[in-house]
Amino acid sequence: EGHMAAKRLPLVLDDVLVHFDPERAKAALETFAKFAEHTQVLMFTHDPGLVELAREAALDFHLVKLPPREVGGDVPDAT
Repeated sequence: EGHMAAKRLPLVLDDVLVHFDPERAKAALETFAKFAEHTQVLMFTHDPGLVELAREAALDFHLVKLPPREVGGDVPDAT
C-alpha cells in the first residue's frame, strides 16, 4: 500500500471477465470496486450482463456506452 500512495496509476481492464461465471464475475467486480477506492479503474466489456451484476451488487460505477461499430466498416487511418 505504501508504494501506491506515491503513484496512483489507473487500472485498465479489457474484457478480463469474459470466461468467468456470474458468481466469480460478481466477486471480481466487488474486488475492483475496493481497488477503486484508491485508484481509478477503467473496465471495458462487450458483456451487458456485467453491468447487471454490478447493479445487483450495488456497486458505485459510471457507465459509458459506445455506439455499435459497423461490421466490415472502414476503420479510420491512424496516421
